[in-house]
Amino acid sequence: KTSALRRFLFYVKLFAMLVSEKGLLWAIKIGLVLIVLVSPLLYFNSAMYPYLTLKTLIFQSLVEVVAAFWLTLILFYPQFRPRLSRLNWAFIILITVLFLVSLWGPNFWKSFWSVQSRMTGLFFLAHLLILFFTLSALPSSFWKWIWWASLMAATVGAISGGLERFYVQAFFGSRDASRAS
Repeated sequence: KTSALRRFLFYVKLFAMLVSEKGLLWAIKIGLVLIVLVSPLLYFNSAMYPYLTLKTLIFQSLVEVVAAFWLTLILFYPQFRPRLSRLNWAFIILITVLFLVSLWGPNFWKSFWSVQSRMTGLFFLAHLLILFFTLSALPSSFWKWIWWASLMAATVGAISGGLERFYVQAFFGSRDASRAS
């Protein structure tokens, strides 16, 4: 019984920490850095489109996790709610028009999910909209973290592409190195 009580108290403390402004901002910062740092570098050899499938799925999953933290943040701390600027309205109108066009198009299913080789349907665009609002409502100090994470991901990607270009099999294992990422 004490084990269950300890576990319950641990989750209560964890929830209390995450609901604090500092905890929510920390969780969002970690999620955004992961989106920028991890999703561009993923590769899934067994997929039909190995350079796209896993990246898109991880990107969308991380955006949903960050959005959950962000919605909690704006629920408890109104100063983090996004201001509706012209750019925000333009993005909302764009997604709305794309949704309406998809409804009247020949194949709503394909418009919503897109084709597997692209994965850029309305579902993906909705994730971009959520990420846009999350980023636009956060303090400018977050951009430094995102910039550094982006720089690290680009550096690792460039080194990986260079190694792959020059057929360094030890770096990639048994993977075919004939195509630079």
